[in-house]
This record gives sequence, C-alpha cells and structure tokens, in this order.
Amino acid sequence: MEHQSYYRIPDGSPNNVSAEDRPYQINGTGWYIIERPYLTNLPDGRKDYYLQYCLEGGITVQANGTTHSLLPGQAIILPPNTPYICKNAAARVCYYWIHFTGSEVGSLLDRFGLKCNKTHNIGINDRIPSLFRALFREYLWRDRCFEDSCHACMISIFAEMTRMRELNAHQNTASVDSIFRSLSYFHNNVDKPVSVAQLAKIEHFSPSRYRTVFRRCMGMAPSEYMTRVRMRRACELLTMADLSVGEVAEACGYPDHLYFSRVFRAQFGVAPSKYRGEDETK
Repeated sequence: MEHQSYYRIPDGSPNNVSAEDRPYQINGTGWYIIERPYLTNLPDGRKDYYLQYCLEGGITVQANGTTHSLLPGQAIILPPNTPYICKNAAARVCYYWIHFTGSEVGSLLDRFGLKCNKTHNIGINDRIPSLFRALFREYLWRDRCFEDSCHACMISIFAEMTRMRELNAHQNTASVDSIFRSLSYFHNNVDKPVSVAQLAKIEHFSPSRYRTVFRRCMGMAPSEYMTRVRMRRACELLTMADLSVGEVAEACGYPDHLYFSRVFRAQFGVAPSKYRGEDETK
C-alpha cells in the first residue's frame, strides 16, 4: 500500500474532531494506492465530513443502510456521525480523501450542490489531482497562511468537482453503471495489452457503440482513458520502484518498450529515463 496522509495536528491521532467555532477546518487529507484487500469499519462514523474521490479501481461504501459503488471519476461525501464500511472493489484502488468540518460547511456544500450520502459523477482530469497536491503542499509548508490557504484549496476542489459534474450531466445520457464491468476488468489488468474491442465484448456492445457510451460516461474516448491510467502508473513506477524502463512498460501493458517510450514522451515531453532522472534530482 502506498499513501500520503497529512493531518492538521501531526500527533499520530486521526484528528477526528468537530469544530463549530470556525467556518472551515480541514482535519486531514491524502491519497491511497491499495493493491490488497482492505476494510474500514466505523460503526459510529466520524465527527467530521469525509470526502472520497476514486481515481482508479473501485470502492464499495456502505453507509446508512445504502451501498454505494464508487467507480473511477466518482466521489461521495459522508456527513458527521454516519456509520460506514469501506472496502476495495478492485485489485488496485487509488483515491483521494479529505476530512473537514466547520460551521459553514453545510451551506458551502449546498451552494455547490454536493449532497451527502450520494454518488457524484465527477469524471477524471488532471485538474483535481493537481488541486489535491496543492493542498498537500500547504501541509508541508505550514506557514502563517496555512489555515486560509488550506480552506482555499478545499473550496477550489469542490468548485472543480461541481464544474466537471455539471459538464458531464449536460453531455452524458448514459450511466457509468453500463460500463462498470469493463472498467473493473481494465483496472484489474492494466499490466496487459487490453483492447477497446475486448472491453466492448464484456459489455455486449459493438466497439463503436462502446466508444459512444464510454465517452458519454467518462467524458473521453476509452483509448484516451486507458492511456492516462497507464501513464499515471508509469510515473508512479518510474519514481517509486527500482525497475528498468522495459519492466515499467510491461507493468503498464506495453510489451514494446520503444512504443511505450514514444507514448510517454508524447504525454509528458520527456523520455521515461529522463523523467526518472529529473525526479531523482529533486
């Protein structure tokens, strides 16, 4: 399991508090990449709000007698004192999270239309992860602007989620449930050269129909989505694992490492070996 976790009071506690004496307070934030079975069971819930935004794989959230299946690009907000159980619904899961509280949180969520205990179809782009990373940096700096800057980052995340959700609502007439099986299959087989035709067959669609439904659900073509997921994994492996470029290529579903290098350079403007070198000098 890989993760980054940041807490308002870095004392090792879960920072599970309610703060009604101030408009906003972020108790903690971070991301997880999980490649083994996990289960979180809080029969009393938390005292603050809990946002989960799924980027890869899938998460099953049981709250208030309802089961929510979060797919990539979906988010859920659990209100305070909500008993919940979370577990992974795929072999590999990546998600971002925030624990937050405050007297103005309810009205803030109302303004953005982000209802609690509801699955929100946000979609995937690079903007939301970059906003989370900006929030993480505030926890590293912790200067005199820390609290206000954290609040600004959180509000920006909510705003971007709202914009993306509303854009998808106008463009999408298909439910993401209609491609759930193929998405799960892809995320469980990122290390294999999965084709669009294979994914279409899983959903009993023709390839052309599958591309249409996928674009309506995810806001991009399936080939673009698969490339983004594979490239994110490549970046993780290049910076965190002692693997050759060829081994990284195979782990991301590219048996031809030269083709992998061309795709990587097209995405990031540098060769995989150069990307790793730049990261190591930081």
